[in-house]
Amino acid sequence: MKNAYLGQLPEKASLLVREIEEYSGRNIEVLPNPYPMSKTDPNPNGLACNVNEVSARILYRGNQIDTHAFTHELLHIHRYWVRQVPQILPVSDPNGSNIQVTSSIENALEHLVIVPEESQYGFEPYSHWNNTSLRNWERFNPLIMNKFAIRKCCLLGYLTVANLVNNPEIVSMAESVIKKQGFLQKAKQMNTKITKYINSKDKQISCIVEFLKIPRKEAKLVYLDVKNGTRIEKEIGKFSG
Repeated sequence: MKNAYLGQLPEKASLLVREIEEYSGRNIEVLPNPYPMSKTDPNPNGLACNVNEVSARILYRGNQIDTHAFTHELLHIHRYWVRQVPQILPVSDPNGSNIQVTSSIENALEHLVIVPEESQYGFEPYSHWNNTSLRNWERFNPLIMNKFAIRKCCLLGYLTVANLVNNPEIVSMAESVIKKQGFLQKAKQMNTKITKYINSKDKQISCIVEFLKIPRKEAKLVYLDVKNGTRIEKEIGKFSG
């Protein structure tokens, strides 16, 4: 990583960069985000990262980089490269919609681990998710969503509400919306199972695929072997609970 970016980070975060780059033998790139802003993103100016078996890029908008958000993206990269946790990815994606679903699953699961870790780097992690969840649930509109999208938003959204939101009023509001859609009991059941397997992401993915009723043949587990620049693909196992 270029010193111009490395020098902006807290010491512990800069050490994280060094650990990732020394382990992988590759540099983390920092680049302007070339993609158009999403109209549905509650944080459209936020940082993002693209990670595969040969490269990791942190993407930013504007002229200033938020060091908290930057560290958050580093923790994503560390999980995929150094810890080698699997990702869920679509087997095929002819119209680009399937990757949006798997990305939502990825973020929901990864944040359960990453967000609490941010406090180890000197950041208060929960206010961001209070604000983000408030915006998401205030504008939740099932009238413009299909049945799968409603189920996905309720079940995945509850993982964030139950684990990363510490404002009781926002939790209550979200639970009221989810209950109205008929998914609160299912959401609580899934959350119990997901948190039970917090150290086994492959089981978490199997669980979510079952609760969202995604055919297992339509998705796969992908592990990034960054040292050799290859990826390992595996079938998603049947969830046994």
